[in-house]
Amino acid sequence: HRDLHSFPTRRSSDLFGASSKEVKEWVAGQDMVFANCEKGNTFPEPLPAAANPLIRADREYQIAAAYFYSGDFEEARRRFLRIAETTSSPWRIVAPLVAVRCLIREFTIPADHDLALLQRAEGELDRFVGDPSRSEFHASARRLASFVRYRLHPGERFTEAEDALMAPRLSANFQEDFADYSRLLRANPTGTEPPVMGEMSQWI
Repeated sequence: HRDLHSFPTRRSSDLFGASSKEVKEWVAGQDMVFANCEKGNTFPEPLPAAANPLIRADREYQIAAAYFYSGDFEEARRRFLRIAETTSSPWRIVAPLVAVRCLIREFTIPADHDLALLQRAEGELDRFVGDPSRSEFHASARRLASFVRYRLHPGERFTEAEDALMAPRLSANFQEDFADYSRLLRANPTGTEPPVMGEMSQWI
């Protein structure tokens, strides 16, 4: 998620100048966003209608991100989905993916993980990857999909990861494939039947 915040700094600097009030406003908002990683409940103020539309769109994304880092995943998700429907926002392409991350993060925190959250995330990730207009972020979506499949479909994910590791060339998802394969080879995280082992797994 932090990586998704890097390009507005460069973009705003190019458009307005590194010392401009627009860039200073963006940096101030960003400091408030990341302050939630430790303290929580620190939110940038919406910008007035007279502000530059680009900076105003950045601020809407920053506010949604602040809710994410503060742990209010439902409100963050609502805001990211609203951004996804805003045709003038440069964040509309990636916003649905971050909305999925809200579901996944909400799943990971409580002790009694709600698999229904991952099931929703799986469907949304499938739609995201199927949308060619979002191809810039398909690799990120596939990494999230691996996380989801590991927990919802461990047997299928094991076979998928094993096939990827045995391929002539390493996949772009190698790190996730290797980590999931290694864990699933030792123990099934869901407690269901162990995955079917291919040639490499039987040799190991």
